[in-house]
Amino acid sequence: MRELIRKLCECDGPPGHEGPVRERVLAEIKGLADQVAVSPLGSIHATLNPSGDCKIMVAAHMDELGLIISHVDPRGYARFQSLGRIVPEALPGQRIRFSNGAIGVVGTSGLQGKPKPLRLDDLFLDFGAASQRACPVQVGDCGAFVHEPVDFGSRLMGKAMNNRVGVAILIGALKRLRTTANQVQLAFTVQEEVGGRGATTSAFALDPDVALVVDVAGCDDLPRNGNPRLHLGGGPALSLRGRRTIADPRVVGWIEKAASKAGIPCQREVLERGPSEGTPIHHARAGIPSGGLLVPCRHLHTSSEMVDLDDVLATSRLLVALLRARIDLK
Repeated sequence: MRELIRKLCECDGPPGHEGPVRERVLAEIKGLADQVAVSPLGSIHATLNPSGDCKIMVAAHMDELGLIISHVDPRGYARFQSLGRIVPEALPGQRIRFSNGAIGVVGTSGLQGKPKPLRLDDLFLDFGAASQRACPVQVGDCGAFVHEPVDFGSRLMGKAMNNRVGVAILIGALKRLRTTANQVQLAFTVQEEVGGRGATTSAFALDPDVALVVDVAGCDDLPRNGNPRLHLGGGPALSLRGRRTIADPRVVGWIEKAASKAGIPCQREVLERGPSEGTPIHHARAGIPSGGLLVPCRHLHTSSEMVDLDDVLATSRLLVALLRARIDLK
């Protein structure tokens, strides 16, 4: 799992440009599913046991935070907009890589006398170019953070842990799930960071009976916080509320029962903003009973996101247990 996460995180895939990640996922799952298809928007649908009684959709998004060039001035400096909810204060000094291999560094200007917090308008990309013509990017080009994964024992840090960790968990489940009574629909989705667009179209196409979202959740086990809601190493978090979504009590009970039987500790979490894929899936068609399995993550929405491998493995074990047995949500 550690090496799989590393390989996935090394791929760049800002929203709408998930191609390198998609190719890696397709290579990893080759021959493991009964059916594999790529949606018109670019999401991957891998299905096990198409004749199963209950259709269970499990979604994990492939895209990561990114930047899109909005202007290049005569001196070769590039302005940008964000693709996803990026923390501006975490950007200065960060390196951004584009699909043509160009790398720029985020700089700041005109901050004298300006109040915090930073805004994206205060930032620019410096490619070392002396003119607009020499600048290696143009308006519309998209880039992602440059940050190789780093190991701290059981802790992993790097860019795009949100949500390559979830993608790795789905791949791991597909490799371990030999038999199932259900029709398992694994959806590796696109464009989550800009509004759950891949989840919207995948939920409509797959029309599941029940759905799970595998993602990360920001934890607050930090200095000067004596009562954290969510912490690394505490096991997967069970999402009870997301963005315009309340987890179905039947799904919550199903997850907690399976976790108890498998001896996997779970944390309970109520989030105002996420996971954002839960909303479009929950609202699809006539409504889909949904829940979320979240991996705790520090420094969320920066280039140095941190997860605990034990949490990842526990979430993977729990997902396999959920998918393997016949379910009844009545």
